[in-house]
This record gives sequence, structure tokens and C-alpha cells, in this order.
Amino acid sequence: MGENEHWHKVSDSARNVAPFLLVLLLTFISVVPLQVPGYSGIAPPLALLAIFYWGVYRPELLPAPAVALLGALQDILTGAPLGQYMLIYLLVQASLISQRQLFLAHAFFILWWGYALIALLAAIVLWLIAAAVLQTLPALTPFLLQACMGIALFPLVAWLCHRLSRLLADDV
Repeated sequence: MGENEHWHKVSDSARNVAPFLLVLLLTFISVVPLQVPGYSGIAPPLALLAIFYWGVYRPELLPAPAVALLGALQDILTGAPLGQYMLIYLLVQASLISQRQLFLAHAFFILWWGYALIALLAAIVLWLIAAAVLQTLPALTPFLLQACMGIALFPLVAWLCHRLSRLLADDV
């Protein structure tokens, strides 16, 4: 194998793992304890934002097994019931299979609106899971605030993912 061929394979490997590493980094950032009272209960779902983005624009770079692994890690890091975030992340990814072309055909605002809908539905599913685990109805407000924080941060995370996507495309 020639040197150029070797570096081409390294480049392909880096390109294929970059979205996973970004979501992994966002997962760790989302669980960093901040000195803000109550923040941990409403921390934005940064990994979900990136999973949504890659599910629309480059789903082949973040396959279901990687998404499941990231969800399990989120469960472990947050102390959530094992499988909770894995389920949410896989449901989001699966929902994008049929809606992907809709998002690709429209402006960023529609993508943002789509994420808002997904985030609110994810918040309700998380709330229902919490209710089942706790066997009581917890307050819905923290779940909705978490979704709203994610919706507010969506343009920033989408921009970051877009920049990474452009870097990966420029490397071809």
C-alpha cells in the first residue's frame, strides 16, 4: 500500500467517525456540572440536536448502532433509566427516515421547526418514562424547559455540525 493510499484510508476513517465524536463531545458537555441552581434538570439536549442534524443531512455518518451507543452513554452519565435516551435517539433517527426529503427541500426555518416538534415530542416521551419509573406524575415543566433550551440552541449546534460537514466534504 502506497503512502497516499494509506493517508486516504486514514482520511476516510476520520471523516466517518467525526460526527460520532462530535455527538460524544456534546454528550459530555451536556452533563458538565455548572454552578447554576436547577440547571442539571433543564440542561439542553445537545446530543439530540446533533443527532437530528446528522439524521437529516448525513445519516450514513451516524448509523443506528452509533446512535444507540450514544444514547446508552447519555443514560449512564445522567443516571437515567438505561435505555431511555437510547430509545429517544433511535426514535428521532427513525422518524427522520420518512421526513428527510421534506427537510432537505426547505429552508433552515423548516428544519428548526421540525426540530422543535421532535424536541417537544421527545420531552413528552421522557416525561412519560419518568412517570412510569417514578409511578407518579412528575412536573412537566422541567422537561419542556429542557426542550425549549434545545430549540433555542438549535441554530448554534446546527451551524457547528454544518461547519464540520463542510470540513469533511472539503477533505474529499
